[in-house]
Amino acid sequence: MKTENIDKDKIDSNVKLVREYEGAQLFHIGILDLVVLNGTHKEMGQQYGGLLKENILATRDTWNKIFIDSGKLSFESILKVIGKPFYTSAPKTLKDFYQGIAERSGISIDEAVVMDNWLTLVLLGRRAGCSSLVAWGNKTKDGTAYMGRNLDFPGFMRDIIGTNGVVVVINPIDGELSVAGIGSPGTISGFDDAINSNGLYIEYNNGMGSIEPVLYSNRFALPTFMRNILLEYGSIEELNIVLNTMKSDYPCIIGVSEPDCGIHYELSPETYMAKASPEDLSVRANQFNYPEWGIPPLPGVAGWYSESRQNTFKKLISNKAPNIDEKVFMEAMNAHLFKANGNLTETGFSVFKPVNDPTAGGGGEGGDVTVYQIINHSAEKKWWVRIPTHSGWMEIDFKKYFKQ
Repeated sequence: MKTENIDKDKIDSNVKLVREYEGAQLFHIGILDLVVLNGTHKEMGQQYGGLLKENILATRDTWNKIFIDSGKLSFESILKVIGKPFYTSAPKTLKDFYQGIAERSGISIDEAVVMDNWLTLVLLGRRAGCSSLVAWGNKTKDGTAYMGRNLDFPGFMRDIIGTNGVVVVINPIDGELSVAGIGSPGTISGFDDAINSNGLYIEYNNGMGSIEPVLYSNRFALPTFMRNILLEYGSIEELNIVLNTMKSDYPCIIGVSEPDCGIHYELSPETYMAKASPEDLSVRANQFNYPEWGIPPLPGVAGWYSESRQNTFKKLISNKAPNIDEKVFMEAMNAHLFKANGNLTETGFSVFKPVNDPTAGGGGEGGDVTVYQIINHSAEKKWWVRIPTHSGWMEIDFKKYFKQ
């Protein structure tokens, strides 16, 4: 039986090899699949499609039921928004990946592209939350950077990840860095959280609360573009240069951690801002913070409680400095944003279940909830992942799986 308190303090690090397929491996860690792919990009696509065929087909049917069978959208309209534009902007290596998945799973290439980018479609259809904080230097127990994040999305996303979530490790053989990300079956570039073998970690928060909802079809899809960056670049210094030469396809807040520091970038479709924090700590929710934008914080539900969540997250973590580590993040991330009646607790920022009041931000039937939580430690290339109401914390040591 699902419960918001299910094993919330338990850390599961037991990884079980399920089977191997053409040089790839499928593991289970807690309730997650962990797929380790090795080879050319097409070979890795074939491995992915072969190992997860049943999961991919089941997830495709779930997405179809939510969006197409319900009459909300047609497949043609989905292709117009996230299919053809995303495929056109995809580099050849990613197109090869899609080809490999289609060959072994039985889905079409169009379906492979759409399944890789469903999160973008959900994002356009409704408000989505998210929050993240990174601490390092004098704040943490060893001076290295620790980062925690909540992915807050509609509740059906948590059920998909909680019953069929997959962590993907990509080990190319052509000199690129290894990359790992998390998502639903079919996600191989549209990761909202990803880390590479240099320890560079990237996560995304919706920034449409500060800049109007917009999605440009003649630009790279941001998560896919950043996944390609993770294959090639390994530091914040390099990432600064990359962002100076690109325009985002939608308003976004990017949280980044490397082994000894972190930063948040705020990207509108026309420019971006990134400034190092003066206090060994950086926190964001879903509104742009830099004063240069001239965008005041929206109060309460209008800003999806961004200011409240940021302040609470910062307070919960900072109170434990200089001894911050993954256990401190776990304790902080257990705290609820809402009371059962829909009022703010003022002591938390996570949403474990919809609240009774449908006007209360992430509350109400079908409202946003915390889909998953990740604590990242770049120095050790480790994640602790939890899917609230479905699992306790699951520890993944990527050093065991990265090869490049």
